[in-house]
Amino acid sequence: MLIVSSPSPFASGDTNNYICTSNGSGALVGEANLTFDGSTLTHTGDSLTSENAVTITSDSSDSSSRRLLYVKNDNSSATNTNCITASQDANQVTAEFERIGGSKSAIAFAISNNHGAFTGTVLNLYAGEDTGDGFSILKAQSNNDATLFQLNGDGNAYCEASWNNGYGDYAEFFETTDGNAIAVGTTVTLEGDKIRVCAEGETPIGVIRPFGQSTTTGGNPQRWHGKWQTDAHNTKLYEEYTVTQWEAPEEDGGNAAYDSDRIPEGVVVPDDAEVLTHNADGKRFVRTINNPDYDESLEYISREDRDEWQVVGLLGQVPITTGQPVADNWIKMKDMSDTVEMWFIK
Repeated sequence: MLIVSSPSPFASGDTNNYICTSNGSGALVGEANLTFDGSTLTHTGDSLTSENAVTITSDSSDSSSRRLLYVKNDNSSATNTNCITASQDANQVTAEFERIGGSKSAIAFAISNNHGAFTGTVLNLYAGEDTGDGFSILKAQSNNDATLFQLNGDGNAYCEASWNNGYGDYAEFFETTDGNAIAVGTTVTLEGDKIRVCAEGETPIGVIRPFGQSTTTGGNPQRWHGKWQTDAHNTKLYEEYTVTQWEAPEEDGGNAAYDSDRIPEGVVVPDDAEVLTHNADGKRFVRTINNPDYDESLEYISREDRDEWQVVGLLGQVPITTGQPVADNWIKMKDMSDTVEMWFIK
Protein backbone atom coordinates (compact mmCIF):
# COMPACT_ATOMS: atom_id res chain seq x y z
CA MET A 1 0.00 0.00 0.00
CA LEU A 2 1.24 3.47 -0.88
CA ILE A 3 -0.08 6.45 1.10
CA VAL A 4 0.71 9.89 -0.31
CA SER A 5 0.27 12.84 2.03
CA SER A 6 1.28 16.49 2.09
CA PRO A 7 3.86 17.65 1.25
CA SER A 8 3.94 15.74 -2.05
CA PRO A 9 7.05 13.53 -2.43
CA PHE A 10 6.91 14.16 -6.21
CA ALA A 11 8.61 17.41 -7.20
CA SER A 12 6.78 19.85 -9.47
CA GLY A 13 8.14 19.56 -12.99
CA ASP A 14 9.30 15.98 -12.46
CA THR A 15 8.99 14.15 -15.80
CA ASN A 16 9.35 10.61 -14.44
CA ASN A 17 6.60 7.99 -14.70
CA TYR A 18 5.53 6.74 -11.28
CA ILE A 19 4.32 3.13 -11.20
CA CYS A 20 2.59 2.00 -8.00
CA THR A 21 1.67 -1.63 -7.40
CA SER A 22 -0.30 -3.05 -4.51
CA ASN A 23 -0.66 -6.26 -2.57
CA GLY A 24 -4.03 -6.67 -0.93
CA SER A 25 -6.35 -3.80 -0.13
CA GLY A 26 -5.89 -0.05 -0.04
CA ALA A 27 -3.72 0.51 -3.10
CA LEU A 28 -3.21 4.25 -3.57
CA VAL A 29 -4.59 6.75 -1.06
CA GLY A 30 -4.31 10.50 -1.59
CA GLU A 31 -4.97 12.62 1.50
CA ALA A 32 -3.68 15.94 0.17
CA ASN A 33 -2.73 17.76 -3.04
CA LEU A 34 -0.69 15.92 -5.65
CA THR A 35 0.81 18.01 -8.47
CA PHE A 36 2.52 16.55 -11.50
CA ASP A 37 3.63 18.90 -14.29
CA GLY A 38 4.37 16.96 -17.45
CA SER A 39 4.53 13.61 -15.63
CA THR A 40 2.44 10.47 -15.63
CA LEU A 41 1.20 8.54 -12.62
CA THR A 42 0.38 4.92 -13.41
CA HIS A 43 -1.17 2.62 -10.83
CA THR A 44 -1.52 -1.14 -11.31
CA GLY A 45 -3.62 -2.95 -8.72
CA ASP A 46 -3.63 -6.51 -10.08
CA SER A 47 -3.49 -7.98 -6.55
CA LEU A 48 -6.27 -5.79 -5.15
CA THR A 49 -8.80 -7.94 -3.29
CA SER A 50 -10.98 -5.36 -1.50
CA GLU A 51 -11.38 -1.66 -0.74
CA ASN A 52 -10.43 0.91 -3.42
CA ALA A 53 -7.58 1.18 -5.90
CA VAL A 54 -7.55 4.97 -5.42
CA THR A 55 -9.21 6.85 -2.56
CA ILE A 56 -9.49 10.64 -2.32
CA THR A 57 -11.15 12.00 0.83
CA SER A 58 -11.63 15.34 2.53
CA ASP A 59 -13.06 15.83 6.03
CA SER A 60 -12.73 19.63 5.98
CA SER A 61 -15.77 21.65 7.13
CA ASP A 62 -14.74 24.60 4.95
CA SER A 63 -17.77 25.72 2.91
CA SER A 64 -15.81 27.48 0.17
CA SER A 65 -16.00 26.21 -3.43
CA ARG A 66 -13.54 23.39 -4.06
CA ARG A 67 -13.08 20.14 -5.96
CA LEU A 68 -11.81 16.80 -4.69
CA LEU A 69 -10.88 15.70 -8.21
CA TYR A 70 -10.21 18.05 -11.12
CA VAL A 71 -9.21 16.86 -14.59
CA LYS A 72 -8.70 19.36 -17.42
CA ASN A 73 -7.46 19.26 -21.00
CA ASP A 74 -5.85 22.69 -21.12
CA ASN A 75 -5.01 22.79 -24.84
CA SER A 76 -7.77 23.48 -27.37
CA SER A 77 -5.74 21.82 -30.15
CA ALA A 78 -5.83 18.43 -28.38
CA THR A 79 -9.18 17.59 -29.98
CA ASN A 80 -8.90 13.81 -29.50
CA THR A 81 -8.24 13.99 -25.77
CA ASN A 82 -10.77 12.52 -23.32
CA CYS A 83 -10.60 14.05 -19.85
CA ILE A 84 -11.89 10.91 -18.14
CA THR A 85 -12.32 7.39 -19.53
CA ALA A 86 -13.70 4.46 -17.55
CA SER A 87 -13.38 0.99 -19.10
CA GLN A 88 -15.05 -2.13 -17.69
CA ASP A 89 -14.40 -5.72 -18.80
CA ALA A 90 -16.54 -7.41 -16.14
CA ASN A 91 -20.34 -7.72 -16.17
CA GLN A 92 -20.70 -4.88 -13.69
CA VAL A 93 -21.40 -1.14 -13.49
CA THR A 94 -18.75 0.93 -15.29
CA ALA A 95 -19.20 4.12 -13.23
CA GLU A 96 -21.33 4.82 -10.16
CA PHE A 97 -22.17 8.17 -8.56
CA GLU A 98 -23.73 8.05 -5.10
CA ARG A 99 -24.95 10.77 -2.74
CA ILE A 100 -25.13 9.65 0.90
CA GLY A 101 -25.57 12.94 2.77
CA GLY A 102 -26.21 16.65 2.53
CA SER A 103 -29.45 18.36 1.58
CA LYS A 104 -32.17 16.04 0.30
CA SER A 105 -32.78 18.46 -2.59
CA ALA A 106 -29.14 18.58 -3.75
CA ILE A 107 -28.24 17.42 -7.27
CA ALA A 108 -26.63 13.98 -7.37
CA PHE A 109 -25.01 14.30 -10.80
CA ALA A 110 -24.72 17.40 -13.00
CA ILE A 111 -23.40 17.91 -16.54
CA SER A 112 -22.85 21.37 -17.99
CA ASN A 113 -21.36 22.97 -21.10
CA ASN A 114 -20.42 26.60 -20.55
CA HIS A 115 -19.29 27.43 -24.09
CA GLY A 116 -21.07 30.63 -25.12
CA ALA A 117 -21.62 29.46 -28.70
CA PHE A 118 -22.27 25.79 -27.92
CA THR A 119 -23.89 23.81 -30.76
CA GLY A 120 -22.92 20.24 -29.84
CA THR A 121 -24.46 17.61 -27.55
CA VAL A 122 -24.41 17.91 -23.75
CA LEU A 123 -24.96 14.19 -23.12
CA ASN A 124 -24.53 11.48 -25.75
CA LEU A 125 -25.63 7.95 -24.88
CA TYR A 126 -24.15 5.42 -27.29
CA ALA A 127 -24.69 1.67 -27.49
CA GLY A 128 -22.43 -0.46 -29.67
CA GLU A 129 -25.44 -2.47 -30.76
CA ASP A 130 -27.70 -2.45 -33.79
CA THR A 131 -31.28 -1.19 -33.44
CA GLY A 132 -33.37 -3.75 -31.53
CA ASP A 133 -35.50 -4.40 -28.46
CA GLY A 134 -32.88 -6.39 -26.56
CA PHE A 135 -31.40 -3.41 -24.71
CA SER A 136 -32.24 0.02 -23.35
CA ILE A 137 -30.37 3.30 -23.86
CA LEU A 138 -31.66 4.86 -20.65
CA LYS A 139 -33.53 3.51 -17.64
CA ALA A 140 -34.61 5.50 -14.56
CA GLN A 141 -35.74 3.52 -11.51
CA SER A 142 -37.00 4.18 -7.99
CA ASN A 143 -35.60 2.46 -4.90
CA ASN A 144 -38.02 -0.48 -5.26
CA ASP A 145 -36.65 -1.20 -8.78
CA ALA A 146 -39.81 0.11 -10.45
CA THR A 147 -38.95 1.54 -13.88
CA LEU A 148 -40.17 5.15 -14.15
CA PHE A 149 -38.67 5.99 -17.55
CA GLN A 150 -37.06 3.86 -20.22
CA LEU A 151 -35.67 4.55 -23.69
CA ASN A 152 -35.32 1.30 -25.59
CA GLY A 153 -32.82 0.42 -28.29
CA ASP A 154 -35.64 0.07 -30.82
CA GLY A 155 -36.55 3.77 -30.43
CA ASN A 156 -39.58 3.25 -28.18
CA ALA A 157 -39.93 5.37 -25.03
CA TYR A 158 -41.88 4.50 -21.88
CA CYS A 159 -42.90 6.29 -18.70
CA GLU A 160 -44.85 5.20 -15.62
CA ALA A 161 -47.23 8.17 -15.68
CA SER A 162 -47.47 10.81 -18.44
CA TRP A 163 -45.41 13.25 -20.50
CA ASN A 164 -46.24 16.90 -19.84
CA ASN A 165 -45.46 20.15 -21.65
CA GLY A 166 -46.87 23.62 -22.19
CA TYR A 167 -48.51 23.23 -25.62
CA GLY A 168 -52.03 22.26 -26.59
CA ASP A 169 -52.22 20.41 -29.92
CA TYR A 170 -51.22 17.19 -31.63
CA ALA A 171 -49.50 17.62 -35.00
CA GLU A 172 -47.92 15.62 -37.82
CA PHE A 173 -45.53 16.34 -40.68
CA PHE A 174 -47.03 16.42 -44.20
CA GLU A 175 -45.33 17.06 -47.53
CA THR A 176 -46.63 19.94 -49.66
CA THR A 177 -47.86 19.39 -53.22
CA ASP A 178 -45.56 22.02 -54.74
CA GLY A 179 -42.53 21.59 -52.45
CA ASN A 180 -42.90 25.09 -51.00
CA ALA A 181 -43.43 26.21 -47.40
CA ILE A 182 -46.86 27.41 -46.25
CA ALA A 183 -47.35 30.30 -43.81
CA VAL A 184 -48.00 29.46 -40.15
CA GLY A 185 -51.68 29.73 -39.23
CA THR A 186 -52.92 28.72 -42.69
CA THR A 187 -55.50 25.92 -42.91
CA VAL A 188 -54.68 23.12 -45.35
CA THR A 189 -56.39 20.21 -47.06
CA LEU A 190 -55.21 16.93 -48.53
CA GLU A 191 -54.54 16.24 -52.19
CA GLY A 192 -53.63 12.59 -52.34
CA ASP A 193 -51.05 12.07 -49.59
CA LYS A 194 -49.82 15.70 -49.67
CA ILE A 195 -51.17 19.04 -48.46
CA ARG A 196 -51.98 22.40 -50.04
CA VAL A 197 -53.65 25.64 -48.93
CA CYS A 198 -57.35 25.13 -48.25
CA ALA A 199 -59.64 27.08 -50.58
CA GLU A 200 -63.03 28.58 -49.66
CA GLY A 201 -65.74 25.90 -49.59
CA GLU A 202 -63.22 23.09 -48.86
CA THR A 203 -62.91 21.28 -45.56
CA PRO A 204 -59.45 21.61 -43.97
CA ILE A 205 -57.70 18.79 -42.15
CA GLY A 206 -55.58 21.08 -39.98
CA VAL A 207 -53.45 24.18 -39.58
CA ILE A 208 -49.79 24.93 -40.34
CA ARG A 209 -47.84 25.16 -37.08
CA PRO A 210 -44.29 26.29 -36.27
CA PHE A 211 -41.98 23.38 -35.48
CA GLY A 212 -41.59 22.65 -31.76
CA GLN A 213 -44.83 24.38 -30.70
CA SER A 214 -47.08 21.32 -30.43
CA THR A 215 -47.61 18.85 -27.60
CA THR A 216 -46.60 15.96 -29.86
CA THR A 217 -45.34 15.99 -33.44
CA GLY A 218 -45.45 12.80 -35.50
CA GLY A 219 -43.93 11.85 -38.82
CA ASN A 220 -40.43 13.23 -38.17
CA PRO A 221 -37.91 10.34 -38.38
CA GLN A 222 -34.35 11.06 -37.29
CA ARG A 223 -32.96 9.36 -40.40
CA TRP A 224 -34.22 8.37 -43.84
CA HIS A 225 -37.60 6.73 -43.17
CA GLY A 226 -36.79 3.85 -45.53
CA LYS A 227 -33.52 2.80 -43.88
CA TRP A 228 -35.03 -0.49 -42.66
CA GLN A 229 -37.20 -3.05 -44.38
CA THR A 230 -40.86 -3.03 -43.29
CA ASP A 231 -44.03 -4.98 -43.94
CA ALA A 232 -47.15 -3.67 -45.72
CA HIS A 233 -48.20 -1.84 -42.52
CA ASN A 234 -44.81 -0.06 -42.26
CA THR A 235 -43.75 -2.19 -39.28
CA LYS A 236 -39.99 -2.81 -39.03
CA LEU A 237 -38.82 -6.31 -39.84
CA TYR A 238 -36.26 -8.01 -37.59
CA GLU A 239 -33.81 -10.87 -38.02
CA GLU A 240 -31.88 -13.03 -35.58
CA TYR A 241 -28.07 -12.90 -35.58
CA THR A 242 -25.12 -14.11 -33.55
CA VAL A 243 -22.29 -12.26 -31.81
CA THR A 244 -18.67 -13.40 -31.99
CA GLN A 245 -16.57 -12.33 -29.03
CA TRP A 246 -13.14 -13.04 -27.63
CA GLU A 247 -10.69 -11.71 -25.07
CA ALA A 248 -8.30 -9.36 -26.84
CA PRO A 249 -5.08 -7.85 -25.41
CA GLU A 250 -5.47 -4.57 -23.54
CA GLU A 251 -3.34 -2.74 -26.10
CA ASP A 252 -5.87 -3.77 -28.78
CA GLY A 253 -8.78 -2.32 -26.85
CA GLY A 254 -9.65 -5.24 -24.59
CA ASN A 255 -12.50 -7.67 -25.18
CA ALA A 256 -13.81 -7.72 -28.76
CA ALA A 257 -17.39 -8.42 -29.85
CA TYR A 258 -18.93 -8.12 -33.33
CA ASP A 259 -22.01 -9.24 -35.19
CA SER A 260 -20.73 -12.50 -36.66
CA ASP A 261 -21.54 -11.46 -40.23
CA ARG A 262 -20.20 -7.91 -39.81
CA ILE A 263 -16.67 -8.40 -38.52
CA PRO A 264 -14.54 -5.53 -39.93
CA GLU A 265 -12.08 -6.31 -42.68
CA GLY A 266 -8.62 -6.95 -41.31
CA VAL A 267 -9.82 -8.14 -37.87
CA VAL A 268 -8.49 -11.64 -37.14
CA VAL A 269 -10.85 -13.85 -35.15
CA PRO A 270 -8.96 -16.28 -32.88
CA ASP A 271 -9.82 -19.98 -32.88
CA ASP A 272 -11.11 -19.82 -29.30
CA ALA A 273 -13.65 -17.04 -30.05
CA GLU A 274 -17.12 -17.64 -28.63
CA VAL A 275 -20.29 -17.36 -30.74
CA LEU A 276 -23.31 -16.13 -28.75
CA THR A 277 -26.97 -16.45 -29.73
CA HIS A 278 -28.52 -14.79 -26.64
CA ASN A 279 -27.77 -11.67 -24.59
CA ALA A 280 -27.17 -11.54 -20.83
CA ASP A 281 -30.96 -11.48 -20.19
CA GLY A 282 -31.49 -14.68 -22.15
CA LYS A 283 -33.07 -12.98 -25.17
CA ARG A 284 -32.05 -13.91 -28.69
CA PHE A 285 -30.05 -11.26 -30.53
CA VAL A 286 -32.36 -9.55 -33.03
CA ARG A 287 -31.75 -6.52 -35.24
CA THR A 288 -33.52 -4.50 -37.90
CA ILE A 289 -33.00 -5.51 -41.53
CA ASN A 290 -31.34 -2.78 -43.57
CA ASN A 291 -32.97 -1.64 -46.81
CA PRO A 292 -30.53 -2.34 -49.68
CA ASP A 293 -31.47 1.08 -51.13
CA TYR A 294 -30.17 2.89 -48.02
CA ASP A 295 -27.07 4.96 -48.76
CA GLU A 296 -25.32 5.80 -45.47
CA SER A 297 -22.88 8.11 -47.28
CA LEU A 298 -25.63 10.67 -47.93
CA GLU A 299 -26.27 13.37 -45.33
CA TYR A 300 -29.79 13.23 -43.92
CA ILE A 301 -31.59 16.57 -43.58
CA SER A 302 -34.36 16.57 -40.97
CA ARG A 303 -37.86 17.37 -42.14
CA GLU A 304 -38.06 20.47 -39.96
CA ASP A 305 -35.23 21.92 -42.05
CA ARG A 306 -36.89 21.27 -45.43
CA ASP A 307 -39.53 23.57 -46.96
CA GLU A 308 -41.48 20.71 -48.53
CA TRP A 309 -42.30 19.25 -45.10
CA GLN A 310 -44.71 21.21 -42.90
CA VAL A 311 -46.06 20.66 -39.39
CA VAL A 312 -49.87 20.45 -39.41
CA GLY A 313 -51.87 20.81 -36.18
CA LEU A 314 -54.64 18.18 -36.32
CA LEU A 315 -56.19 18.06 -32.85
CA GLY A 316 -56.53 20.32 -29.82
CA GLN A 317 -56.11 24.06 -29.26
CA VAL A 318 -54.57 25.67 -32.34
CA PRO A 319 -54.02 29.35 -33.29
CA ILE A 320 -55.40 30.12 -36.77
CA THR A 321 -54.95 33.21 -38.92
CA THR A 322 -58.22 35.16 -39.00
CA GLY A 323 -60.33 34.54 -42.10
CA GLN A 324 -59.06 31.05 -42.91
CA PRO A 325 -61.54 28.33 -43.99
CA VAL A 326 -62.46 26.10 -41.02
CA ALA A 327 -64.31 22.80 -40.60
CA ASP A 328 -67.91 22.76 -39.36
CA ASN A 329 -67.04 20.86 -36.17
CA TRP A 330 -64.17 23.18 -35.15
CA ILE A 331 -64.97 25.51 -32.27
CA LYS A 332 -63.72 29.09 -32.00
CA MET A 333 -62.50 29.73 -28.46
CA LYS A 334 -61.35 33.38 -28.55
CA ASP A 335 -59.56 36.15 -30.41
CA MET A 336 -55.87 36.14 -29.58
CA SER A 337 -55.21 39.36 -31.54
CA ASP A 338 -56.59 41.31 -34.50
CA THR A 339 -55.11 38.71 -36.86
CA VAL A 340 -55.10 35.42 -34.90
CA GLU A 341 -57.90 33.35 -33.36
CA MET A 342 -57.73 30.33 -31.05
CA TRP A 343 -59.75 27.35 -32.30
CA PHE A 344 -60.40 23.92 -30.82
CA ILE A 345 -59.94 21.24 -33.49
CA LYS A 346 -61.71 17.94 -32.92
